[in-house]
Amino acid sequence: MAAGGGDPAASPMKTPSWAVRIRGADGEIAGAGILLTPDRVLTCAHVVDRAAARLTAEFVGAADHSVPAVPARVDGTNYVPETLDADGDPSGDVALLRLERPRPVEETVRLHRLSAPGREVRMYGFPYAHNGGIWFRSTVVGGCGRDGQVQLSPVSPGELASPGCSGAGVADSRTGEVIGMVLSGQLDQHGNRFSFMSPAETIARHLPGL
Repeated sequence: MAAGGGDPAASPMKTPSWAVRIRGADGEIAGAGILLTPDRVLTCAHVVDRAAARLTAEFVGAADHSVPAVPARVDGTNYVPETLDADGDPSGDVALLRLERPRPVEETVRLHRLSAPGREVRMYGFPYAHNGGIWFRSTVVGGCGRDGQVQLSPVSPGELASPGCSGAGVADSRTGEVIGMVLSGQLDQHGNRFSFMSPAETIARHLPGL
């Protein structure tokens, strides 16, 4: 997995330094991201699409309590859009951004292998009305579909991943290790609420340069 210098479990009561808010050319928040190295941010491909050609990465957990904003662009060919098979089963939706200016290595985080089913996880996203970011809790249910995506069950109905959470890091609540990235949240026709993440193994398969 990508090397990082930060310790995600060191300060659980602080805004995570690796959490990135991604803003588009129109000034609107397009989604979230994860700072993996001083100059690379992991996010969803559809967040990049929504932000159009001009991207800005904002660091809400910076040590000096400011919110540094750094221009970013897709890192070469490290862009895998979502594709659906004949049955509508999704795959991909990952992208790597390169920052114009690097961040301190202490702010970065590395991806770890998946937690066991039943473990509680937390994701830090930027939904409407919470532009500074907010935690959402879920329980790991298990893998689903051809791409190895992982189904998450929100701890409460209001903690379903919503727009602004796509690309957010998913951290094991017990260890603080980041184990994946939020893809989407869904409310089905029966009223069931699920979130989905791309785990570290799947991300590495799509982006072998990590």
